[in-house]
Amino acid sequence: MPTKGEVCAICVERTRGRTAKVDLGRGVQVWLCQDHASDDFRRRRSGRDFVLTLHRLWSAHGCLTKPRSRALDDHLAAMRSEPPPPRHRPGSYAWTSLRAEAERRFFDGEDPNRVIAELRSRHQADYARVPTVRTMRRWFHERRWLRQKAVLVVDSPKMPIDRRAAGQLADTSPTPQPPPEAKPRPAAPPQTPREAPDAPPTTPSASQIRRGGPSRGPQPPQRPPPKA
Repeated sequence: MPTKGEVCAICVERTRGRTAKVDLGRGVQVWLCQDHASDDFRRRRSGRDFVLTLHRLWSAHGCLTKPRSRALDDHLAAMRSEPPPPRHRPGSYAWTSLRAEAERRFFDGEDPNRVIAELRSRHQADYARVPTVRTMRRWFHERRWLRQKAVLVVDSPKMPIDRRAAGQLADTSPTPQPPPEAKPRPAAPPQTPREAPDAPPTTPSASQIRRGGPSRGPQPPQRPPPKA
């Protein structure tokens, strides 16, 4: 066991050689020897050997805290979600300018076999590997230039329509339209005042009859006063 420096958390008194501080995240650090700090041991069986050893060690000493438990869980999750090896990508991802040139010539109506042969012979001695014939034929069959919106071309003596101008494709903004003119509203005809309807007949009250007010219908004959 070394007399200077920290001992290995796993080897303890059987520590041989120098130890290194390993950061496990979440503020958890542990001193390990060269064998236990190596990537081979920490990745063995998807990290289960490394996690199980430290989990039992900390649990036996009564120091298995929540940050340490979460750090071990993070180590296992990182081993399970290891990124896959890089996949070989076709040549169209590395030759964007070459594909744009080929699609432009395909769009102009040139023979695809001649275009592919000329482009491959031009870049045959380049440092990068030229795309295969199958990849360049896929460029032609995908016809990405047909997925755009067509441009309205106007024929005039100064700008005749040729094969390139007639088939030009691009995104255009709509032509602004002038606002519609406000039309004057016709004058409304004058309205003639309506005559008020006749008031409904009212029945005179008893007080109006006694006072000689207006009444409807003939008045009853008055009786002569009695003789004395």
